[in-house]
Amino acid sequence: MDGRVKSILPKPPLKSESPSMQNKRRTDQGTPSGDYNKRQKSVTGSDRHFSIDSDGHHESPEGSRPSATGHRPVTSCTFCRQHKIKCNASERFPGACSRCEKMNLKCEIDPQFRPKKGSQIQTLKSDVNDLKAKMEVLARNEKLLVEALSQNGLAGTQPQTQFLPASTDSPGLFPEINDINDSVPNTLLPITSATFEPQPEHMDTSNYKEPEYPLLSEFRLGDVVLSAEKASALHDIFVERRLPYLPIMSTSTANTLYHKSQLLFWTVMLTAALSEPEPQMYMSLASLIKQLAIETCWIRTPRSTHVVQALLILSTWPLPNEKVLDDCSYRFIGLAKNLALQLGLHRGGKFIQEFSRTQVSLGPDSETWRTRSWLAIFFCEQFWSSVLGLPPSINTTDYLVEHARVDHTLPKPFRCLISLSIFQCKLVNVMGISVTRPDGLMEPSNRAASLNILERELDRLRFKLEIDEGSPVEVYFLYVKLMICCFAFLPGTPIEDQVRYVSSAYLAATRIITITSQMLRNDTHLVELPIYIRQAITYSVFLLFKLHLSKYLMDRYADSARQSIVTVHRLLRNTLSSWKHLQNDISRTAKVLENLNIVLYTCPEVFLAESIDTGGGIITRMRSHLTASLFYDLIWCVHEARRRTQEKSNSKPQKLEIDDSVFEQRNCRRPVPLPFYNQITKDDFKTITTTTPNGTTVTTLVPTDHAMNQARVNATDAKKPLEINGITLAMLEATGSTRETGANNQVSAVSAAEMGMVPDLGAVSGAVPVPEPSPIPLNYNITSEVADQMDNFFQQQSHGWLNDYRDDDFLGWIDENMVQE
Repeated sequence: MDGRVKSILPKPPLKSESPSMQNKRRTDQGTPSGDYNKRQKSVTGSDRHFSIDSDGHHESPEGSRPSATGHRPVTSCTFCRQHKIKCNASERFPGACSRCEKMNLKCEIDPQFRPKKGSQIQTLKSDVNDLKAKMEVLARNEKLLVEALSQNGLAGTQPQTQFLPASTDSPGLFPEINDINDSVPNTLLPITSATFEPQPEHMDTSNYKEPEYPLLSEFRLGDVVLSAEKASALHDIFVERRLPYLPIMSTSTANTLYHKSQLLFWTVMLTAALSEPEPQMYMSLASLIKQLAIETCWIRTPRSTHVVQALLILSTWPLPNEKVLDDCSYRFIGLAKNLALQLGLHRGGKFIQEFSRTQVSLGPDSETWRTRSWLAIFFCEQFWSSVLGLPPSINTTDYLVEHARVDHTLPKPFRCLISLSIFQCKLVNVMGISVTRPDGLMEPSNRAASLNILERELDRLRFKLEIDEGSPVEVYFLYVKLMICCFAFLPGTPIEDQVRYVSSAYLAATRIITITSQMLRNDTHLVELPIYIRQAITYSVFLLFKLHLSKYLMDRYADSARQSIVTVHRLLRNTLSSWKHLQNDISRTAKVLENLNIVLYTCPEVFLAESIDTGGGIITRMRSHLTASLFYDLIWCVHEARRRTQEKSNSKPQKLEIDDSVFEQRNCRRPVPLPFYNQITKDDFKTITTTTPNGTTVTTLVPTDHAMNQARVNATDAKKPLEINGITLAMLEATGSTRETGANNQVSAVSAAEMGMVPDLGAVSGAVPVPEPSPIPLNYNITSEVADQMDNFFQQQSHGWLNDYRDDDFLGWIDENMVQE
């Protein structure tokens, strides 16, 4: 071992050497001196290093001579050494090796080269990306400098170059990152001093001039192409019909908006497309914009408030989704909140320069729009937390939020919504955030006193805000009032405390349905309304469904509750036939109601059993989702009925069904199916909506002339009774629709006393008020003809989940890959 170690050690010199000999030896060992480097040259046409002697003859390449240390001389080029492949550079000298010549690469023999670890391609990619980043910084700085000089009047002439797209058309599906104007700022904020003094609250906007942008003839995103005229029309629709619900931005033209923010532009186009008669453009843009949002926000952090505004709009008019867990609105709100915090929107516009010196300009009122964007984030976060049953992550201890209470520069509806959301946050913090119980709720015995105080505070807030009757703000006020009632209905609350809020919940829910029905009379589709109004409708109908099965709802309210449920279902389903395949919260609510109706028809004992097992409360099973427990409680009923149906089909031992006598003994109403039709469209039915003196909204389905003519033709050919979309006219008359009598086509209604099914649901005309509905009898005497039709109809309606199609998985709980037990 010792001999082996000694054999590789350098031998000491045998005799002393002169300095000149020592220099010569160092040169031979591959460490050329400074003078030798100056004499070193390369041959034209070959990039490899080799020496030329004084006579002009070629010497061997560097490193080809045997090293004085005994190491093997370098005979391979750097490329072949890096990739560890065979090289014939020494044989073909002075030409390139075979591989470098074939790949047209620079062939060089460098003794000092050491092969790098890792992939050379990755190294080249990193170098290219670094160069691109440096070029972007240089180009952006030059552009910002020119714009800053021109705006401050320091430039002698107008800049000769300006920002233009790559062509007159818009970029493709996803432009390069440096082409997306949301990724980099397009206007430099003026820096007045090194100490960042705050700007005055009221700036002189008389001299402000909107930057001039090149006019585009069309706008393109993926396969969607919008002409300038179409984009302008959609832009106007958004400003007139959508922006009043969420006043967080100001825009003049579609062309200007596109140059400011592509994501915001396409979001505006998408939201305005909800008013289109055909859904093709909306459906095409929906998937593209979802990817564009990811491209804009995840690749690099955008320094643009426009991106935050786009995410807020997408959360207020959500993208299509089938399941609750598929809805990305709550995630959009979280992303918007994080971006807003990084941009300093939570501090308004006065301290914006302390967060970033380069942000997108929002015009002369930039502080206003940044403040409103942060307030909208607070409102949307509170709302979506209540929808999903989650505690809010933004508290009311915020200056801008508290100042919004008394800020009369805000639009009154927006200021009222912020005030209501502040109370909503307080309600959840008081009732739903506790450290003494695992479910996070307040102790059941203390809920009634706290809810009484909060309810009176909410009534005082309504008086102070002076909420307009029939406005969207009143709808949201009633939605918050329903949240108070729902906290009282949670499991564990004493029954006497729950009963106090039954009538209050009924009145608020029916009032919401009445207001929204009136909103839809002026050629407005339900899908055009913001999500906070649509969710109020959903919450109202679910609560009414629970209440009408409860023995605590007064009999004089039972008929009205059933009628309101039918009205909501018809509003949800009676849409344009071209839009009926759109999957969103509207279709999901309608499907939940239809499945609950199937439970009433097939397994009514589910509702009675849960009431018996849990002490007769309103909400019996779920409690950990705050006020959203109402929705999850109803979904449990659907899943339980489906499970029992499967057990019956598998011939497993079952408990006997609960008959009518059990309902009578327990003083409960026998659950009766509701007249739901999921085949109705605006092409075949007109909807006449009236309001009774007690505030109940009654919806009457009137077949169109075209539908009636087609039904007569089909009935004559098939020799069957008249029917529209599979619904016989006898059923329509028995369940609140109209029939044709004589030659006058007079519209009339068939009352429950005549048909033995449901109370009076129709009216002679839309102008004549409907009389007070009569109470529903506990015993129903349905004629055999109507009974057979109802049986066939519900069998058809329940075809999906009875055959294990999993249509009742509204939450995304059921995994397709799971094996059933």
